[in-house]
Amino acid sequence: MEQELDPTKRAAEDISSAAEETLTENEDITVVDPKLQKKAAEKKAERDAAKPKKTKVREADMERTSSPIVKRASNRNDARLLVVTRDEEVFTENSQSIIHIAQYAQMFAEVHVIVLTSGGEDKKSYVTTRVGEDIYLYPTNSRWWWRTIGDAKKIADKQLVFGNSFRPDLVIAEDAFESGMAGKAIAKQYDRPLEVHITENFFADGFVDLAKHNRWRTFMVHKVLPHAVCVRTSSEYLKDVLIEEFPKHAEHIEVLPVFYDIASWKTTTPTLNLKEKFPQFKLILLHVSAMNERSHTESVIDGLYYLLRQYKGLGLVIIGEGPKRRKIEGMVTQYGLQKQIVFASQSVDVLSSMHSADILVHASSEPIHDDVVLKGATVGIPMVCGNVGVAAEVFTNEESVLLCPLDSPPCFGEKVNRLLNDNALRESLEMNARTVVAENIVQDYGQYLRAYRESIERCLVSME
Repeated sequence: MEQELDPTKRAAEDISSAAEETLTENEDITVVDPKLQKKAAEKKAERDAAKPKKTKVREADMERTSSPIVKRASNRNDARLLVVTRDEEVFTENSQSIIHIAQYAQMFAEVHVIVLTSGGEDKKSYVTTRVGEDIYLYPTNSRWWWRTIGDAKKIADKQLVFGNSFRPDLVIAEDAFESGMAGKAIAKQYDRPLEVHITENFFADGFVDLAKHNRWRTFMVHKVLPHAVCVRTSSEYLKDVLIEEFPKHAEHIEVLPVFYDIASWKTTTPTLNLKEKFPQFKLILLHVSAMNERSHTESVIDGLYYLLRQYKGLGLVIIGEGPKRRKIEGMVTQYGLQKQIVFASQSVDVLSSMHSADILVHASSEPIHDDVVLKGATVGIPMVCGNVGVAAEVFTNEESVLLCPLDSPPCFGEKVNRLLNDNALRESLEMNARTVVAENIVQDYGQYLRAYRESIERCLVSME
């Protein structure tokens, strides 16, 4: 029986093992634990001596019987993508994550998504899923987080090789961390271009403390980006940061188009009134959360604790679902705030809720949720946000938004308290935030799709 490893005591050895399993000897990766260098050499010898593998048998019949592409194509009818992501929300119906993946399907013929899921026996397991006609989701369901890299490679070998040819034409890693490491190994194995998407500043102060494994992720970045044929960022700011850190790769770094349907948000008629749904609250704070480690909902609750205890007519409505919901509900019970903090399903319309809420409190460090901030600005609700993502990059602290460090819960309480007692400040933030959106976030959806597709096509062409 395989010996279970303690991630807190054997982290260096485990990361090295993951890297060793997914990279060849020509990769310039540093094996953290010197003891593994000999083992890596032995494994390579075993691979070289091994007989050719038999054709892999698919676990699920996905009706993918057409012949694989041999020559890379860049038109919508031919090109196929493999996307590697850590975002488990792609399995949630109507989530922003699956909507994002669906956009790929509008631009390309086929989209395969390997989702790096992990967490042990107590973590939710997912199943291979087909979404619509051309989207396929493959979870790794790994025992430990470091195994997601090797497990992703195994899924690619088993599910995406047809007639001795690898089906996707391009590998896209949705981050430069575990997704990047897995994407790098797959792209190298099957001679495909690797495109890496960067949506957060991993060079920023405090990044290491934002999530459990971020120290290792800063190590992974330097092993992934030098091997990417193309790098796409979510903002000019991140592009500039990357060029400063990786000047040799400046010509391969571009800003990825992002679409926010501002026009639709402006004209949407609210279908829900929070004041009617929760008449016990005179004032409502709204918090939208994916309830994971990057949502920072616990920090929000900690920061608002004293305000909620002091003002019985103040309520916090949390919209969303996620792996930490049970833990967060337990926290609310422990604090004795069950009557003032209520949970609403993810199916609740966020935009409608903003129209009837008094203050938006946003703390997610996931770029996929930047639309929450932009919706709030469009609707005209005063916002207290974590100083990350679009809130920090597009808006100005104290002018169009109030910003707080994610590691400072008291700041959220202090800023919310200021807004509750200053009508002029609330009105000023609302007006200025609307102006920021009007001047900076103006896009045409058709133009956006064309620009996005052309950005990816440039990566395909670069390998021809």
